[in-house]
Formats: sequence, structure tokens, C-alpha cells
Amino acid sequence: MIERKIRYDGSTVEINATLISQTATRMDIIHYIEDPFTMEGDGYAISITTAHYTRASYWFDRPYNVYRWFDANHQLVAAYFNIVGTTSFTNNILSFEDKIIDVLVLPDGQTFVLDE
Repeated sequence: MIERKIRYDGSTVEINATLISQTATRMDIIHYIEDPFTMEGDGYAISITTAHYTRASYWFDRPYNVYRWFDANHQLVAAYFNIVGTTSFTNNILSFEDKIIDVLVLPDGQTFVLDE
């Protein structure tokens, strides 16, 4: 399946993912990191590498989704809450409208509000 993020500027990003579970109101997927990245801000810095993977949950009736990043030892690296518009699943494409504000939560409980 494909996860399609529609950015606030209208551009899109697509990644390959595997469906874990689905109900009428929620989907859970997993995908492996192909493009490493680092998130840095005031008080935090995390690097997500190709050794990491993502478990993500999407709700069709809620204004958010959540990514949980894990390392190769299956230890939680961080959770990332996206504030979103419409989320839908059609023709094997999970699509969501990504808004600007996000929340990053580290395993020690530190929380950061992010503004792309």
C-alpha cells in the first residue's frame, strides 16, 4: 500500500507501507526508513536512520495521526503526532492532509510543539 501525505502547500510525499490492521475508523501500518533524517530544535535532537522503522496509526474520524519510531532493537525513539485534515483510504492509498503544527514526544516524557 501507499501512504500519501498532502502538505499544506499542496505538494505530496508517498512512501511504501505495509498494513498491520484496519477497522472502520482506524488503520495501523509499518514502514522502514529509506531516507534518514534528523529533527533538531530547542532542547531536542533525534536522528532517524535506515536502521529504524515506523509504526503509524491513522484515524478517519480524528484530526491527528501518530508515528512511533523504533530503533533496530525495537526501542522507542520518539512519537510524532501530526495534526491533520481529512484522512482517507481508497484504492490501496492511505491519504492525509498534513497541517503545519506537530507534537514530538520523547521516551522520557519531554514534549515539543513543532511548526514546520
